[in-house]
Amino acid sequence: MSYATLQDLLGHMAESDLIDLTDDDAANAIDQVVVDHALADATAVVNSYCGKYALPFDPVPDMARILCTDIAIFNLYARRPGHELPEAIKERYRKAMEHLQRVQAGSASMGANLPLAEIGGSGGQSGLAPGNERIFRRDQTRWF
Repeated sequence: MSYATLQDLLGHMAESDLIDLTDDDAANAIDQVVVDHALADATAVVNSYCGKYALPFDPVPDMARILCTDIAIFNLYARRPGHELPEAIKERYRKAMEHLQRVQAGSASMGANLPLAEIGGSGGQSGLAPGNERIFRRDQTRWF
């Protein structure tokens, strides 16, 4: 499941530009397979920074949709080295990645009331290191 859609991309760029970036077969149409791949890659990037949340997001928060859209557009331009990358696209990508880094560091959020990832359970981490019980008591260390 991608966090953004073709309609989200078309909300940020002209259809003719999207055709130029995806039409590998000169069909003069948007190639949905290329779009889906770009959106899936962008979703994977978003997920890679959002490990503290229960993933995949469902429902998708607006922030995940926006970041996924910006990253996917950047990646579509990267497919076409001959196309000049607009400065606005570079800036939106840079800001998206900065926000994701802040999310990962815990100083930003993907949205209010999002469920956090479960800690513990089968195969998960419990939050405590094994053997976290006390080894030395105060009365055992009086001679040290």
